[in-house]
Amino acid sequence: MNIEVVVDAQTIYNTYQSNLGSFASPTPIAHEYIYMVTQPVFVTSTTPTTQATADLNITCNVGDNVRWTFSTLSQEVAMYALPYQISTFAGTNVMSTPLPIMLQPDEPIMTLPVPAAGPAYTGATQYDYIMQATITNNDAGTAEQYKVYFMLVQASSSGGLTTVGYFSWDPTITVNPPA
Repeated sequence: MNIEVVVDAQTIYNTYQSNLGSFASPTPIAHEYIYMVTQPVFVTSTTPTTQATADLNITCNVGDNVRWTFSTLSQEVAMYALPYQISTFAGTNVMSTPLPIMLQPDEPIMTLPVPAAGPAYTGATQYDYIMQATITNNDAGTAEQYKVYFMLVQASSSGGLTTVGYFSWDPTITVNPPA
């Protein structure tokens, strides 16, 4: 199961500019700046839905892998959110300790300009940094609160990258067995 974590990087940076934290002591942030989405088939039906919130309610089997990928909303500034640790701090453990993984899939890249005969593409190796854990407990309604530690990295107009802050976020994942 893939979970896309969407980070409002520019708003986080602007809001917490006076307290950008450190690697060892990241600044805790509010839930409103980050949300999670996954395929609807994995979201446990609840009212209101937990899709696109900080507290995701999912359906999966013991042994299923959960993969978190991060993307950012950053207005006109190129900013990236890079998670470096995910750890449990409350509730019942529902997953193994998430570990970082580097994937290198071949992905299609559009050929430009688009040929008159129709779109064409070439393959290019991409580097995808993710965090992955395995579900260890899917007793109905079992919730685990965890803390995500991440850094914000900003790209400069000259092409360099600079770490601009360290933050932590405390979402909840609730796991349910398939019906």
